[in-house]
Amino acid sequence: MAQAIELAHDLAERIDRHREEGESREEFVRELLDVYKTEGRFVREGYSE
Repeated sequence: MAQAIELAHDLAERIDRHREEGESREEFVRELLDVYKTEGRFVREGYSE
């Protein structure tokens, strides 16, 4: 089930500046989370699954 996340306009613009051509915001966020998980940041900060 999909859930909507409301973003501030300036944050949405920041995300858009970093997305690759044709990449959706959802794809960008998914990749960002994968990088954080791979680098272990969630584990160190207490956000592990």
